[in-house]
Amino acid sequence: MYSVYGIGNPLMDIITFEDYAVLEKLQKPPGSMNLIDAEEAESILKIVCKTKDENRKHGRKELKRVPGGSCANTVRGLAWIRKMGAAGKLPSIYSSVTGDSEGLVYSGAVGNDETGEKYVSLMKSYDIKMAAAKKNCTTGRSIIIVTPDHERTMFTHLGACREFSADDIDFGFLSESRYLYFLGFMWDTDSQKNAIKKAVDFAVKAGIKVCFDLAGPFVVKRYKNEFRSWLPGHVDILLGNREEFQALTGIRSDDRETLSAASDMARILILKRGKNGCLAGEYNNTEKVLQVTEVKGEAVETVDTTGAGDAFAAGLLYGLFTGRSILSSARFANLLASLIVTVAGCDYEALKEKKLFRKLFCEGL
Repeated sequence: MYSVYGIGNPLMDIITFEDYAVLEKLQKPPGSMNLIDAEEAESILKIVCKTKDENRKHGRKELKRVPGGSCANTVRGLAWIRKMGAAGKLPSIYSSVTGDSEGLVYSGAVGNDETGEKYVSLMKSYDIKMAAAKKNCTTGRSIIIVTPDHERTMFTHLGACREFSADDIDFGFLSESRYLYFLGFMWDTDSQKNAIKKAVDFAVKAGIKVCFDLAGPFVVKRYKNEFRSWLPGHVDILLGNREEFQALTGIRSDDRETLSAASDMARILILKRGKNGCLAGEYNNTEKVLQVTEVKGEAVETVDTTGAGDAFAAGLLYGLFTGRSILSSARFANLLASLIVTVAGCDYEALKEKKLFRKLFCEGL
């Protein structure tokens, strides 16, 4: 049995720490997410890939390469939580009653190249079952430039990701999974979108819970009408931040009103509010209303916001598939998201050295 079957865009994250002059040279605003082609990716890499001697001379941090993509970051997070639980490093409130011994599956399309092989190998090293399709093109890459204010600016070449299709879904693994998880990025090509819709139709009929993250305001604005018509009846858990839910509903006056306006789109709705935590909404079938509760976040010193939303999803899913309430799961999600921004990149292994980990993971909430 598998806890989560994730479908996403496998991207080899290349994380580099630069000053503002690099972004000025690239003529891109800080914090932006930019889709680029293979030629542009190579050009940017020539700028940011310095030698070890150069980095030491100027006191710069080394480049980091991590198997990324939002969905992969979430699945890696689940694998890490499971590892911590097995080592007895989770407080008793989060010791699993079910699910932590179950497997995890990740699916997407990689290129038939060295980067693709490395990506699959790294994901397997986290004890994740890979259901990756290989395509005759370049594996996707995301170059993440982190500036001194801890803001991240992304340059993403999707490569093979865009060729994922319905034929690449492993329904054998999916049929043995309890949750299907994916993000709005999968709407970027008809091939990817049709694959997701086929997987969701299968999941709904099989009683597999469906969790969908809206992914970004620009994604929602692009596919708003399609999302609004497709979501009801297909998704159990809908995740998004304030801007994403505002784009989806058109309501901007108040977070609670914004969330309530989406009450017909899923049984559970989570509006992420960064350092302020989240709003958790659960639809009450008896009273036919959405019950919304504020779940406070954790105050931390931010190093890098990369992967905060992905870590949040990992914490939420872990709580839910181990039998916790939506509020308990949301508290755990806030904790993990707060932890991940205290380290560079979406690097779960680095968390065990943080005081917040020892305080909250070991002493409980």
